[in-house]
Amino acid sequence: MKRIPKEDAKELAEERIERLLETAETAAADQDLELANTCIEKAWAIKLKFRIRMRPDQKKLFCKKCLRFLADGKTGRFRTRDKKLTITCLNCGYVSRVPMGQKKQG
Repeated sequence: MKRIPKEDAKELAEERIERLLETAETAAADQDLELANTCIEKAWAIKLKFRIRMRPDQKKLFCKKCLRFLADGKTGRFRTRDKKLTITCLNCGYVSRVPMGQKKQG
């Protein structure tokens, strides 16, 4: 059996991560946070194995410290203040701040 080229394997991994994150979102909408957390952990493992960078919108779906899905009001708190989005994980207390509305210079 032939080995898959690195570029093709990386594309397949990116598609798999995308599907896992979509599944996590739908599972969380259906109140199944265990399935959402499992999908997040699998997506993270694939990301590490193939050294893939996640898009900013994908990174906001889960906590970077405990790898739990951040459902607004249940497992995460999203607040805007001083042109920053503050995301607080209600499981571990980790706080991440993302700048909003700033243009990149260059």
